[in-house]
Amino acid sequence: MALIHVEEQAMKSLPAESFYREVSATLHLWSISTDEGVPTFSNHDGATCLHVWSSREKVEKIIESESCFQQFRPLQIPWSHFESYWMAELLPEDVVFAVNWIGKKHKIWEEPASELTNHVNTLIHQRVSQK
Repeated sequence: MALIHVEEQAMKSLPAESFYREVSATLHLWSISTDEGVPTFSNHDGATCLHVWSSREKVEKIIESESCFQQFRPLQIPWSHFESYWMAELLPEDVVFAVNWIGKKHKIWEEPASELTNHVNTLIHQRVSQK
């Protein structure tokens, strides 16, 4: 049942599909940071939103192409640390994630925290069971 849900969701969003598959394969995700920390913003619903990407290359591209991101540097986050610390202790429960955003001219695809972790973990478990 979860696999079907992942596939249905993937058809709705190529950025989300790419994110799930790449993070489940590398067991890392990426964000941006400065010496002061990791930036968040409020989305149109007022929820806390955090940008995350599935590869260093994607982060570097957005830093280079969007002037508002040029003061940031890539931040690699191991999936296990993301789940055990970021999700459990650091981020608010209502956080949403802007996944694999590629610039101002493109839609921001937002995923609730539970959806993001469920999709990535489903794909991780599938990879493990296929070995």
